[in-house]
Amino acid sequence: MGQTDQRVKLMRLCNAITLSKPFREAAGLVDNQVSKSTLHRWSKLDDLGRKPRARPKTSADTVERVRQHLLTKPHSTARDVADELAALGVSLSVSSVRACIRMAGFTRKACRWVVSTEAVEAKRDAFTRMMVEEGIQPCDVINFDESHFETVNHPSHGYAPRGQRVNLAVRGYRGSSVSLLLAITSTGERRAAIESGGVNAATVARFIRTHLRDTTKRFLLMDNASIHKTRDVLSACAEVGLAPLFLAPYSPFYAPVEMCFHVLKHGLRATPVRRAGADFRDGLLHDVAQRLSTQAMANMFRKCWERVRARAAAPTGA
Repeated sequence: MGQTDQRVKLMRLCNAITLSKPFREAAGLVDNQVSKSTLHRWSKLDDLGRKPRARPKTSADTVERVRQHLLTKPHSTARDVADELAALGVSLSVSSVRACIRMAGFTRKACRWVVSTEAVEAKRDAFTRMMVEEGIQPCDVINFDESHFETVNHPSHGYAPRGQRVNLAVRGYRGSSVSLLLAITSTGERRAAIESGGVNAATVARFIRTHLRDTTKRFLLMDNASIHKTRDVLSACAEVGLAPLFLAPYSPFYAPVEMCFHVLKHGLRATPVRRAGADFRDGLLHDVAQRLSTQAMANMFRKCWERVRARAAAPTGA
């Protein structure tokens, strides 16, 4: 395209922008062969850019109020913040509140699933220091826990033509469920049992007496769930010669067995259809044997013990 033709089209573009025409409509006024992105590029080259959008009329004090609100109530929505500001005599639209949130440097993100309070952090420090001071190594520990599994694991989303629903069964909580009781070691030992429904202290004690009697380990690492601290469970540990070792509260990242449950559930979610009943139980036990290799479990123990040592070496409360 010659320079003259381009200048003519630029003049038309200037007139269209002066009339506050959208770029898509301006493209039709200039030349149907010119794309919207090309007009954007021309406007920058020829200094014909639009007037920048005005910033919301908010003061630094309003932005600070929004920041303080989000620090104390991070679950609030922009509407919640606008309502609180209105109660203080500051009238802002929801869009202006969102702009204030951006100006305050906040973004909306997923919450941490790990609890972090001063009391919990102190107990984590105590647990990791005890592990290091006592010289407890992965070869001394058998890690036990239980996890809940739904027997229906169809994917919850799928593709369908626009305007139509996906006419397939989805994962729900109306069917039966099972609990997997699993104990693992760093040397590749796996002790597993499946129980229908939930788990109580009697179930845990029975598993320990039945499956952990011949272990050569010294400690039984468990989380601090109340069912793990009952008299029956502690008595079962004494009978099989295992000293109970309880994790700090809300500290699954120190338990290798939690990684095993993640691997197993990820495999279930990746399977489009799972059968219920005995077939599901057999399939779950097969996954335990196939997906949890000796090397994988050794790596899980190594990673957890690295976290324990790093926490113990860090300053208290870090």
